[in-house]
Amino acid sequence: MINVTKSYLPPLEDYVKYLERLWASGRLTGINMTSFLSSYVIFAGLIFIPLAAYVVFIEKIMWKRVALLVFSMLLLPQLSGDYKLIHIYLPMFLFILSIDSSRLDILYLGMFGLLMIPKDYAYLPNVYSEALNPDISISVMINILLMLLMATLILYEGLKAPLHAWFEHASAQSTA
Repeated sequence: MINVTKSYLPPLEDYVKYLERLWASGRLTGINMTSFLSSYVIFAGLIFIPLAAYVVFIEKIMWKRVALLVFSMLLLPQLSGDYKLIHIYLPMFLFILSIDSSRLDILYLGMFGLLMIPKDYAYLPNVYSEALNPDISISVMINILLMLLMATLILYEGLKAPLHAWFEHASAQSTA
């Protein structure tokens, strides 16, 4: 006979041993969060400083400048929820009002649209949120990939001409 009204719990002694080990280590996860966060802050700074320099000194189109800053604001914190995607409206609005055009505008428009639609249809198995619920959806990965792709395309478009000119100048000097 299987008793379905009462959950099976292992002996309390097993839990006490586990809790004693956690208590002795002083941390609840296998990661030392202090060293992880200090390393992460250094990593985020190394990414953001050149990106900010690019926005200030190279990029001239306003919606692209704002998009890069918003993407860094959404991607660089160690924790960022889907509700923060509301910040995407600002670069999208500037994109729609922009008189500058490029051959990638249709692609940008499609990616802005994909960022705006809900994608909570499938949840990642065996991935749990801080509330210990399996409520992390595929939107986490899709939104990150879309923002990284858009940022990469913006950087590619903006750096293509200066890098090409620099390589031509360097090759002309080396042959002279």
